[in-house]
Amino acid sequence: MAALLMVAALALGHDGDAWIPGGALPAVDRIPLAAILLLLAHGLVGRRRLALRVTLALAAVAAVMPPVHWQRLVLPVAAAVILLSDRGNYVVRADSQRLRAACAIVAVALVVTLGDVLWVSARHGEPLWRTAYAGLPFSLDASDQSGHVLVLVVLAAAVAALAVSLAAAPAPPPSGESDRARVRDLVQDPSAGSLAPFVTRTDRTYVFSPGGEAAIGYRVRFGVALAGGDPVGSAPAEAIAAFVAVCARHGWRPAVLGADAAATGELWRRAGVRRAVEIGDEAVLDVATFSLATRRMRNVRQAARRADNAGVQVRVGALGADLVPPLREVLQDWLHGRRERGFAMNLDAILTPRTDAVYAVARDASGKPMAFARFLVAAGGRVLTLDVAPRRRDAVNGVVERMIVAVVEHARSVGATEVTLNFAGMRRVYSGEVRGARLVQLPLHALDRWIELRSLYLFTGKFHPRWRPRQLRLRSWWELIPVAVAALSAEFSAYSSSAAESPQEATDAPATS
Repeated sequence: MAALLMVAALALGHDGDAWIPGGALPAVDRIPLAAILLLLAHGLVGRRRLALRVTLALAAVAAVMPPVHWQRLVLPVAAAVILLSDRGNYVVRADSQRLRAACAIVAVALVVTLGDVLWVSARHGEPLWRTAYAGLPFSLDASDQSGHVLVLVVLAAAVAALAVSLAAAPAPPPSGESDRARVRDLVQDPSAGSLAPFVTRTDRTYVFSPGGEAAIGYRVRFGVALAGGDPVGSAPAEAIAAFVAVCARHGWRPAVLGADAAATGELWRRAGVRRAVEIGDEAVLDVATFSLATRRMRNVRQAARRADNAGVQVRVGALGADLVPPLREVLQDWLHGRRERGFAMNLDAILTPRTDAVYAVARDASGKPMAFARFLVAAGGRVLTLDVAPRRRDAVNGVVERMIVAVVEHARSVGATEVTLNFAGMRRVYSGEVRGARLVQLPLHALDRWIELRSLYLFTGKFHPRWRPRQLRLRSWWELIPVAVAALSAEFSAYSSSAAESPQEATDAPATS
């Protein structure tokens, strides 16, 4: 049906099309009509009920609009038959806020039209009904320029009102603290993945499975409902189904950034989010087998030794209130005037004490903090995942490696099985595992201002981790551009964690040196 409307819209661009309603109008009037048909085609593809009803109404009007020709009945009748036979699949309701805005546009157009009709009627001394009829598109005189302008204004208002009313629902506000507390509990489910703690960001809206056993955190950008990572909890399939249903009701495109292909790829595919683009890999250290006493770990061993020789001391534990001021200085020096960014693979409120986080704090020989790294706890303590690792610009070379080694030792002491490091975006490109890797690397340098992809890959690669592929998933390749724009804007939009930070008392946690 959408294709039929698009063909009709294109046909309006040719003169003398007797088979399509509106084909005999002047070219300047056919442009808004073509735009209306294209908007309706887009709305029908999105399964919007309003698009269905407006198309049926236009088909009825077109069938009886004079002059009546049998050729012009083909398109309205075909449209009505196709739409009525498939009407049960149009499930997206118009958003009330969008409808109010559209009604305001229509009201302004009606006021302008009524004013023009009253003015013309008084000027020529004609009855109102005759003046109004003379202004209709099919009864306009070719020499009546003012009438053409009025029709064009009305059609332009119709296009604007239709575009607004068919737009996806606005982004919902982030969920409240009560829902976030429920999600924090789900993050500790034994099945939770390494990205699970990031679902508790304060900019997420949550959708829960019917029984509340799982949840997905998402954010709406440009009509795309972007889930940050996989569902958390014991019922991922039910949470995915609930998320897709919410998207269908509001007219959003469902997508997920950071999906684990092995864990949930098939679940997303069954839910209709079929296409996947591999965006990089997460570096995973297996605690049981990690050791610096091997030849291939020489670079990490030497970097950690340089930090030790410089008098660096690392302590791992909870964030105490006394540590917040000096660590804020480290954070501000590291940001160097920039604002924090991220969505799917990091958490906000960096310096808010929380029970599900441990901090590795590196101090120089004088005891002053020079760097810190926040690791978040998931899956009941089985997983420690790196969030951020800020350091002063004059920090000793090798301090980050030293903190990571200390956290692995801490993980071993508390029974954790894996520690995950930075996400290496486009890892297969930088490792040369794809064809034309060198050519693909060239445009990636444009992102170096915000995130140095190659540097992150080289840093994590020296730990020789196990790589866990992460995907961007979407319904169709036709949606790749809007989904990619939504994902990039979510990841690179700046936020202020200080606004999200709230004073909480940190609980005691064992610390190791």
